[in-house]
Amino acid sequence: MQHDHEHHQSVTKTSQSVTDPVCGMQVDPNTALTLDHDGTTYHFCSDRCRDRFRHDPASFLTPLKTPTTRPRATRT
Repeated sequence: MQHDHEHHQSVTKTSQSVTDPVCGMQVDPNTALTLDHDGTTYHFCSDRCRDRFRHDPASFLTPLKTPTTRPRATRT
């Protein structure tokens, strides 16, 4: 399910913006919704993103696996 961000104010990425771990949107840490998990404060653009994170934080904190490429076989 895609999350529509048209209803959010635009935040220009600056050194003071942080990334919502659910949707990837840049948010202002001074005004964003927050949730503490394992000693870290995470910032969210909406209640929906915060609730999705609260329900299953591991799915948003696990790094995406990058596809591996196998070396091409060489003819001998």
